[in-house]
Amino acid sequence: MRRLMVLVFTIVSLVMPFPVLLNAFAQGEKLPAAQLARIGYLSCQVASGWGFVFGSSRKLRCTYSASNKHGDAEHYTGSLSRVGTDIGYSQSAVMLWTVHAPRLDITNTPGLLSGSYQGQTASAAIGAPVGGRNVLRQTRGKSIELWPVSIEGNNGLNLAAGVTTIVLKFTTSSSSE
Repeated sequence: MRRLMVLVFTIVSLVMPFPVLLNAFAQGEKLPAAQLARIGYLSCQVASGWGFVFGSSRKLRCTYSASNKHGDAEHYTGSLSRVGTDIGYSQSAVMLWTVHAPRLDITNTPGLLSGSYQGQTASAAIGAPVGGRNVLRQTRGKSIELWPVSIEGNNGLNLAAGVTTIVLKFTTSSSSE
């Protein structure tokens, strides 16, 4: 049993960098960071679940709060999918991002964050989380980026690295699934 575990983790450590490297080359041109401004915060509750070696998918419930404090919080549902190595079980988690966009008055647009975001990520949890998430960029349109804040409540026994995609859908209620 011990040899099997060593073999599995050796294979995983050799395979993990490939999806991340492929995604790094696939990332298109982006606006320089100086042209982006923080417009708010996105807090997401991530459902618990198992990693299936070559990927995973979990449900999200998120709340967006604008930095300018105008307007009500917006609610989103969606999914977090990972393609790459994802082995183990993660309990429900909370993730927090700062939302960055071009310096435009777009913070009063309901459903602004609806869409798909993608980026490379790597993390591990052995009881408590280790590692982190990288910037997720909107795949089409509005040049919105989600920058991770160093707060992640993710417990379990899990090892993950690869390309993460988050899909957000605007909803009018905080209790929608």
